[in-house]
Amino acid sequence: MLTISDVRKIIRRRRCGDHAGSIARDFGVTRERIGQISRANLPHLHTTPRAIHGPDFITLARRLWDDGHSASEVARRMRVTKNVVIGIAHRNNFPPRPSPIRRVT
Repeated sequence: MLTISDVRKIIRRRRCGDHAGSIARDFGVTRERIGQISRANLPHLHTTPRAIHGPDFITLARRLWDDGHSASEVARRMRVTKNVVIGIAHRNNFPPRPSPIRRVT
């Protein structure tokens, strides 16, 4: 029987990307049980991917980008990874950001 503390540990490890098999082995339960816990508590891991290349997505990303938000902030607000935002910005010719590195002259 899993305790609430065990379930929280399982959820934390699934969020970090650990495989269900290794978690199941560590907690002495089946992979199916890990899947049940994961589906109940982390539904975003078990949904079909959203279409992120649609015009609404790009328009919103462009607006946030033009407002001066960082790629990380745009990603957080749109609930995608930073790499998705960087890829969309690159493919859609968003204006480049100035370098954060200060040059000493």
